[in-house]
Amino acid sequence: MTEPAAGGCLLYACVTHVPLIVPMPGHVQVVRLGAAQDGWPAAEPRGHLLRELAPEWEPHHPLLGGTAGTFALRRLVQARGDAVRQVGLCQYRKFVAPSRVGRERAESFRSMDMVAAGGLDPATLSRALDPSGREFVVAGPFPMRRARLLGQYASVHRAQDLLRFTAEAAELGVLEPADVHAFLDEGEFVPGGLELGVYPAPFWLREVAALEAVVRRCIERHPAPPEGPQRRAWSFCCERLGSYLLLRHFRGGGGAAGRGPRALERFAHWRRTHWSRRHAGHLTLVTEPGHGDYVAARA
Repeated sequence: MTEPAAGGCLLYACVTHVPLIVPMPGHVQVVRLGAAQDGWPAAEPRGHLLRELAPEWEPHHPLLGGTAGTFALRRLVQARGDAVRQVGLCQYRKFVAPSRVGRERAESFRSMDMVAAGGLDPATLSRALDPSGREFVVAGPFPMRRARLLGQYASVHRAQDLLRFTAEAAELGVLEPADVHAFLDEGEFVPGGLELGVYPAPFWLREVAALEAVVRRCIERHPAPPEGPQRRAWSFCCERLGSYLLLRHFRGGGGAAGRGPRALERFAHWRRTHWSRRHAGHLTLVTEPGHGDYVAARA
């Protein structure tokens, strides 16, 4: 663990199911999933294994991907107790930095920067993962003003999965009745949700436990996942709900009581821009030669 500038200890972890494509700084804990638990290059630390931290989630890794690693990390943070004041997460090829590291943007995802693996040494990556005294460092918001959250989800996934997930979240009390419509009609999305960035440990532990409860209920009630890419539906839904829980926290607080509709709208806009200035960082993808799932946008 390291000492964040704001005081207290930061536990940072990298979740991966493959050998690391860039060496991690020494303070970053590696959480290995899938086949990565059975062997790793000699130069890499052993780290922590999903089957040891959260064995109940190992059978579900094919359906959850990195989300299973997030749930495993919750066990590790809990085991460290009050010594952990902040939690940081990155994936083997994605992280969120307080300031820009890559200078190219992904053409198909304009809110994400790109940096070549060969240009990212441990010292540069260590600086990129340092929250620099911030309480939160999360990806900048992605606007969904026309389609809203449900429409955007339905454009790339199956709407019925998000609706089922939402129903379970409401039944478990993770979403209050007034939250259900607000969640599905949300106009902003924080990529990565609670699984990419830096968060205060008490907040993160509470909200990830809530996500875990919803996923567990979904798996119990809907044990037959869809075929193909949509088999990871519960992970996709977790990202959306994690984003909403973040936004709800950022926008929370008093100051709007007794105001009219226009004043409330102005207040909501102020809350959106205010949280972004304080907490939004830069989502960054580490690219490798021959892996062309993202290409740089043209200038």
